[in-house]
Amino acid sequence: SGQDDEYSMENYRDLINLMRHLELCFLVDKTAILVPQLLDPEPPEIEVNFKNPLRFRLHYEYLDEAIMLRFMVVMRDDIVDKKCWRSAVLLRNESLNTEALMKVDYQQHLIMMQVSGKKSREYFAMLRKAVRNIEATL
Repeated sequence: SGQDDEYSMENYRDLINLMRHLELCFLVDKTAILVPQLLDPEPPEIEVNFKNPLRFRLHYEYLDEAIMLRFMVVMRDDIVDKKCWRSAVLLRNESLNTEALMKVDYQQHLIMMQVSGKKSREYFAMLRKAVRNIEATL
């Protein structure tokens, strides 16, 4: 493997910037990126202690995997302690004092959300809007 196989730092930066622009990855910190496509496909059993959560099920004729992957990029600031997998993500919105668990089932063409906290309906509306914005670009 010679020089032809290597990318310069500028090439890497350009590639990462393009991936960020296309909502394929996000910066975790100054030295790391997260690419949702490379996450483990299935989460471990997720323990959530939501009190009286609102539960939502969004049914699709066809559920594109890009929805969940791009959703994580868009909602990256709300991801709790890196608890994200290709098929699930745990979220918390501090200003609304509300949490959510979003899971996808590609065989059933289904997105399931549990939302719990002081402003559950408002947070669900934000999450649903993020999903709709992504759907509009597919």
